[in-house]
Amino acid sequence: MDPGTQPSYQNPHSRHSPTSPLADEKNPYQPPRLGNQPENKVRLLHEEARVLTSPLTLSIEWTVILGFNLIVPALVAWGLTNTPAKLGSAFALFLIALIGYYFCITKPLPMLFIIRGGVLVALSQFVPALQLVAGAISIRALILFRIVPESSFNEMLSTPTAGFLVTLLTGLILIGISLTLGFLIRIVTPDRWWLAKSYTTNQQTHD
Repeated sequence: MDPGTQPSYQNPHSRHSPTSPLADEKNPYQPPRLGNQPENKVRLLHEEARVLTSPLTLSIEWTVILGFNLIVPALVAWGLTNTPAKLGSAFALFLIALIGYYFCITKPLPMLFIIRGGVLVALSQFVPALQLVAGAISIRALILFRIVPESSFNEMLSTPTAGFLVTLLTGLILIGISLTLGFLIRIVTPDRWWLAKSYTTNQQTHD
C-alpha cells in the first residue's frame, strides 16, 4: 500500500477528550475545581434557587397581621366570655397562629395572599361589620348543627368548647376573606410583587 495513502491513526484520547474550559489541564477527566476558575465561571457552578420570600419574613408579617386583626374581635369577645371560654378562645388563637407559621414554611404563596389581604381586613375594623358578621355566623352555625348547646350562648359564652369553636370558626372565616382579597389584589398588581426571585448561593470556593 502506498504510504501516502495509509490512514492516519489518531490518538483516541485526543478525539474524545473533554472540551470544557472548566476541565483540569493536568487531568482533563477529573471534575473541575472551582478554585482554579475565573470568577464568572465559578458563578455558573454555584447552586441557583428561586425563593418567594423567607419563612422568617413571612412569619413576622403573619404575626403582625394576626395581632392587628384581633383588636376588635378581642374587645367584643372579652365582655361576652367568662374565664373558661376565654381559655378556649386563647387555645384557638394559638392553634391558628401555629398553623399559619407552618404554612409560612410549606405554602408561602397562599400565605402571602392571606397576609396582604389581611391588611384590608384589619383596616375594615374601623367599621367592624365584617368581624361582627363573621362572629354571628360562627355562633349560628354551631347552634344550627347542634355542635354546641344553645344554652352555651345565653348572655355570654360560658364553656371552653364554645369559646374555642367560635374563635376558630370566626378566625377561619376572616382568613378565608383575607385569602380571597389577596388573590384579587394579585390579579390587579404587577407580577413582580408576587413571583419568586432567583438568587445564587454564596458558596465558598476551595482549591
